[in-house]
Amino acid sequence: MARAERTSRTIMQEIVGGSHQVSDIVEEIARAGQ
Repeated sequence: MARAERTSRTIMQEIVGGSHQVSDIVEEIARAGQ
């Protein structure tokens, strides 16, 4: 489930703001996962 959530968020961020924001979101999710 965590992977699906991360994927959907990444796609949403990609659409909204572009790859730069995606990287930030991925890092935040990675921290939350830890």
